Amino acid sequence: MKVLLSCDENPYYYDFWPYARDIWKNRIGVEPRLVLISDTKNTENFDSDGILYVQKIDSVPIHLQAQLARVYYTKYFPNEVCLISDIDMFPVSSDFFNVQKIESNCDENTFFHLNPETREFGQFPLCYYCGYGSLYEKLFLNLSWKEFLHEIVNKDFNTDRFRFKLPPHLQGKKLWFSDEIFLHTQIQEEGIRICINDELVGRRRLDRENIINFDILNLLNGSVVDIHLPRPADKYKSEIEKIFWTLTI
Repeated sequence: MKVLLSCDENPYYYDFWPYARDIWKNRIGVEPRLVLISDTKNTENFDSDGILYVQKIDSVPIHLQAQLARVYYTKYFPNEVCLISDIDMFPVSSDFFNVQKIESNCDENTFFHLNPETREFGQFPLCYYCGYGSLYEKLFLNLSWKEFLHEIVNKDFNTDRFRFKLPPHLQGKKLWFSDEIFLHTQIQEEGIRICINDELVGRRRLDRENIINFDILNLLNGSVVDIHLPRPADKYKSEIEKIFWTLTI
């Protein structure tokens, strides 16, 4: 089983990679892979550090590339279950992220979603979709990476279409939710099943705004499922490393 993450070279997100890599591998027992949207570099395969470099496409918003790369490049693992996650999210509960449970709920025509919380347009969050790489590939219509991105843009999977007002920090990024909307739409059109987890993360997520005053030892009592970390990593390095070392001892 693999966990797929993606981002660009902006340290605002990329600085989380060493922490996320080790947390997923050592705490959950899942092999992490990062698809890195690069200004200059392009590689054919994942390197020894688990990174695949994909050169950015100037005609497509960089945030859209960074969101969708983790889904598109699951095709490298057709016979393995791939869990999609955010690079600034730490998994905490090994019971919640139980590999045997996740794999047993996936098959050649079924995705499993660990946190099926319905979003603004009826879609699920992209984070915590689980499925075989070959199943994700059915959604891409045999398109190349560049063709796939242009398909998303041209199909107008954006918030203007749904008359949804973006929060202030996302103003100007009308394609922000297009990854989730595309996946939701394609799954329905392809007749693919989604098996949903019997619990939501809900209040068991430690959100970034609550980290400063949180008793770190409570991470060990089973009450927390995951942590959405504060950004940027360099500003909150002390808090992040305290959490990291607590979870990896």
